[in-house]
Parts: sequence; structure tokens; C-alpha cells
Amino acid sequence: MTACFVLGYQTCIPIFASFFPTVISWYAPIFGFNIGWWNTNVPTVALSAFPCIDPLAVILLVPNYRNALLRKKGNSTDCNTSGNIILPKNNNAVAPRVQVLY
Repeated sequence: MTACFVLGYQTCIPIFASFFPTVISWYAPIFGFNIGWWNTNVPTVALSAFPCIDPLAVILLVPNYRNALLRKKGNSTDCNTSGNIILPKNNNAVAPRVQVLY
């Protein structure tokens, strides 16, 4: 069920965030509408913002990604999402020696 909602949002985001502003700026002068600065600035911002907006739908709508982003503990996973490196507890481990040839 979540996948259908995410796919629906990912279908609507490009239409409203990049397609409609670009089409309006292309066809407004043909039909005699003077939209001034909107003709150059809005489509440029819309097209450049789309790659940032599109993944937000997945991150905010898929529960595992949303919980990882908000650092909520859930029943689904028991993994460490803090990003910290966990070192081995064995202090006797020795790194292998590497011989450098010049």
C-alpha cells in the first residue's frame, strides 16, 4: 500500500515541479501572455529543485526511511543507524604488516 502512495507522489512531483512551469513558460508567449521575469526564473528554479524534491517523497513516506531520518526505534530493524564505527572488543588484534617497495 505504501509503495502505491510513494509511486503516486513520485508521478505527481515531476508534473507539478518541472513540467507545468516549463510548459507555461514555453507556450505563454505563443498565446500572447506577457509573463515577464516568470518566463526565465521560475522554470529554471523548478527544474533545478526537482532532484532535491523527488527523493523527499520516498524519505518521508516510506516508514523505514522516515524512522531512520527521525532516529525512531522501531520493531522492524534492530540495526545501529547512528553512523558510528563499532570497533572490535578484542584489543589483541594486530593489523597485518605491509611492505612498501620503492
